[in-house]
Amino acid sequence: MICVNYSCEIRTKLGVVGLDALLPQGIPRGTQILLIGPPGSGKTLLSLEFAYRSARMGVASTYISLEEPVAQLLCTIGNVYSELDDFDELMKRGTIKLADTELETQAASKEAFDVFLSGINETALSNKSQMVILGSVSHLRPICSDDREFMRLVTSMTKNFRKLGITAVMTLEISNSEAGNIDGLMGTAMFDGIITMRSGMSRDAPQYMINITKMRNVDHSKATRPYEITSHGFNVFQ
Repeated sequence: MICVNYSCEIRTKLGVVGLDALLPQGIPRGTQILLIGPPGSGKTLLSLEFAYRSARMGVASTYISLEEPVAQLLCTIGNVYSELDDFDELMKRGTIKLADTELETQAASKEAFDVFLSGINETALSNKSQMVILGSVSHLRPICSDDREFMRLVTSMTKNFRKLGITAVMTLEISNSEAGNIDGLMGTAMFDGIITMRSGMSRDAPQYMINITKMRNVDHSKATRPYEITSHGFNVFQ
């Protein structure tokens, strides 16, 4: 197995309409991204689209669910992303892989977590993924003894993927008011990038906003933009 570390020279696009405009240079391969937002803001859908767009660009990807079984994810994709006609074909080719995993005892000991992480690596490397999505790491927190252990596990995962040269996106659920102080996670220095999603109501209609809160080694826009979720993916307005 050949491991390639974080690389500023090799960059990739996320492939999402409007979001790439906020990251005109792309992101370095091996970047570790935290995607945060409240319930219902579309974190799972956006991260699934990251995996899909990566696969369409010829970069193998793996989505590992820590909360929903694969069958439920496929149902969500079919119901919401009805115009992504080639999703099944990309799965058949192995360019994109969906997997789920059990969490009940994974953080009970360092040895158990190492087995858990080794399993994730095996899944991702089976199709030579260069992008891995973990949704949602919020589900690790209840089986950790405290916030310190939760932070240790999340840090271990970012170090692992960075060492492998894999771009990783981990989703984390927060409330709209927690964007500056993420409950349960004592710090975010282990992440190279943070993408923040927010949701609310405007004139009795749902309103969604997104911004690139940070992205190391990237000259990115700091603007907050509205977005919509359509049958063919996210649309971030400029």
